[in-house]
Amino acid sequence: MSPKIYDMAQLCTESILVARLSNGDEQAFLALFHAHKNKLFQYSMRYVRCRAVAEDIVQDTFLKIWEHRSGLSSECSFGAYLFRIARNQIFNQFKKAAHHAAYEKFSADESLENLNHQTEWEVFSADYEEHLQKAVEQLPSQRQRIFKLSRTEGLSHEQIAQELNLSKNTVKVQINKALKTIRVYLELTTDLSIPVICLLING
Repeated sequence: MSPKIYDMAQLCTESILVARLSNGDEQAFLALFHAHKNKLFQYSMRYVRCRAVAEDIVQDTFLKIWEHRSGLSSECSFGAYLFRIARNQIFNQFKKAAHHAAYEKFSADESLENLNHQTEWEVFSADYEEHLQKAVEQLPSQRQRIFKLSRTEGLSHEQIAQELNLSKNTVKVQINKALKTIRVYLELTTDLSIPVICLLING
């Protein structure tokens, strides 16, 4: 890290760096990159088990940050936003691997002339969404609403607490219980691996 970037990372709070980044400040972007890249790499390695792929995930994640910099808010957690993008990138790697494996198996068994217009991944994705929806429907009404506000609408614990007139701790507990119920349901009703399930429901 150059002295200039290091000094900026030390002197500025993350919220200030995010605000500068949202205005196109490249030095702020580099400071945030150097502040988070190692943690993001280690997180990615836990799932993909490949240095080259993990490095690509880190680069792709920050590329998306740069591409959407104008929409960043200094009031939101940059770290949480960053890791949410990384989770999506990791899941994309699983999608590619699943689709490739499905295509190879199909090619060995069938003629390409019989290839269905819907890809194997689309079938997989639709099937997963159906299982997830059924899992969410098993939740008590309030827990279901809290989960949807968190995962579908992307509200923070604090925002959900304000909207439903609950404490932040209550929201946190309800989301944790919802995740546990959904994880168990998906483990029992799908053949997805536990890491993939965790990525899917914690996005």
